[in-house]
Amino acid sequence: MKKQQLLFWGQILLFIFFQQVLGQSTSYAQNLMAQNDTIFISSDALQNQQTVPISIFNNDQIDSLSFEFIDVTIFNTPIGYLYYDACFCDITYTNLFMPSGLFSDSFTYQIMGYAGGNYYYSSVATVLLLEDCTNNCVFPGDTDNNGVVNILDMLPIGLANGTTGQPRAYTLLPYDTLLAQLPQTALPWTDALSMDMNFSNGVNYKYADCNGDGIINTTDTLFVVLNYGQINPNASNTFTPALCSNEYEIHLDILNTSVAIGDTIVADIMLGNTSVDIYGMAFSITHNVVDSGTMKVNFPNSFLNDDGQIMFMQRRNTPDAVEAVVTRTNQQTRFGQGKVGTISFIMEDVLEGKTESEMLQLTIENVTLIGENNTYLSVPDILLNGDEAQITGVKPSTKPKANVSIYPNPASNYCIVDWKNEQQLVQKIVLTDINGKQLQTYLPQNNAQSVFIDTNNLSSGIYSLQIYTNKGLQISQLMITNFR
Repeated sequence: MKKQQLLFWGQILLFIFFQQVLGQSTSYAQNLMAQNDTIFISSDALQNQQTVPISIFNNDQIDSLSFEFIDVTIFNTPIGYLYYDACFCDITYTNLFMPSGLFSDSFTYQIMGYAGGNYYYSSVATVLLLEDCTNNCVFPGDTDNNGVVNILDMLPIGLANGTTGQPRAYTLLPYDTLLAQLPQTALPWTDALSMDMNFSNGVNYKYADCNGDGIINTTDTLFVVLNYGQINPNASNTFTPALCSNEYEIHLDILNTSVAIGDTIVADIMLGNTSVDIYGMAFSITHNVVDSGTMKVNFPNSFLNDDGQIMFMQRRNTPDAVEAVVTRTNQQTRFGQGKVGTISFIMEDVLEGKTESEMLQLTIENVTLIGENNTYLSVPDILLNGDEAQITGVKPSTKPKANVSIYPNPASNYCIVDWKNEQQLVQKIVLTDINGKQLQTYLPQNNAQSVFIDTNNLSSGIYSLQIYTNKGLQISQLMITNFR
């Protein structure tokens, strides 16, 4: 395990040791609170072994007026040189041993206050020292280094799955949400001949190691999900995939001859008019009728997935579109044609106001393939064909449109669904995630005109609120910004 991840037990043992040696009773005061810190030191200071001041007290609570004097105990010695001036509580740090790109250090400390003959202590806090990235930066999740974390970032992870290389100084854990949204210094991955290990688009493998542990695997996909939609300010990749040949034609095939309200719609994703080499593909599915978040894209057994060596992901970013990606994971392409995936969703009662001749239309867009020799290919629109099916039983609406407001949106700890029209009744509210999974159902009380929704435990991202009223169904996006 990394040194930082062993600090917890070490600092507890050191704390007990110091209390026993000093013979002091342990008393804690609410006005002495030490908080964990992450402090970034510039690359220049590290390379030049400069002495830099560091402040560990910015987020601590120290009520100096309540004590006759305050002191700080630093328990463990970091790798670099740490100097603490007890008179002024000033701390300086000098890196002596670790080069840029491999730097990570830490120490623990405790605050002590003396008042009325008694000693009071804060809990022990950990200070993590990391390099402030200015060069060779990796943004966790932007595996193709093109400036944004999106569905395409799953493809490099599949291409290099199982590959090992130079780990970063600090390995991100799934709960390191704040650190995971910051650029991190990373040395390029090289092979045994010291040659750069790059994908066919010229991007080094280090970018696909999202958590920095030195191995590319499914763990890295967690940081694509965590940082989805985040912007990478240091991106440099401007690679444009080549247009693929006509053999890579892709079309959708709706299996239902006609569809009615409540039916489950199933469509196949078909690839190629002749057999082709393929390793993975990313795409969007759009539809002209709202499906209330029930759409699922799956990749069952096929010529692409004949051995279970795949990974895939689905994201819903708008009410009428779903993004999906599938990639193999064993560096072996598959040669064939035919069905590679399926789409399914429930036809909801969301068609009021449409004509009786309404057609369900499915479209596939924004397709990027990994083909022969692991090369990126873009599929032009002329090779993409959707499908449609007749919708039966649709009648024009005579009801006024539902009018429900949601605020605040974006939300952090809570949001309120509000309806003030006395003639409008909200019967049910369903909260779903980006993939359509139902998270919570709310049933308003009689005569209520609003519902309080606690979002404090939801991760940051885009959610859907399906609001069922006596005037129809309203589907609204809810953005959550809980950065923990």
